[in-house]
Amino acid sequence: METRASRKRRLPPQSRERTCIGCRRKASTADLVRIHPGPDGPEPGPGAGRGAWLCAEDPVTCLEEAVRRKQLERALRRTLRVGDVERLRARLADG
Repeated sequence: METRASRKRRLPPQSRERTCIGCRRKASTADLVRIHPGPDGPEPGPGAGRGAWLCAEDPVTCLEEAVRRKQLERALRRTLRVGDVERLRARLADG
């Protein structure tokens, strides 16, 4: 008998759905940007550790909403330092 967990494992990574922590929109991983904790604060892109997702269309707007609601800290389970959000905002704006 096929279980729900075994069906999920077979999905290719592009078809997995995640939720943007800013606007709460569900989308495939291809339409989102992953944020992970790095040595100098949160960083966009693939990486080890807990991750959070932002919309790829307008990640800066979703980041602002996530910071306002403290969703980034909650999702990464880390306290953000003073310049972390500004560095992340600049990296997301650069593309």
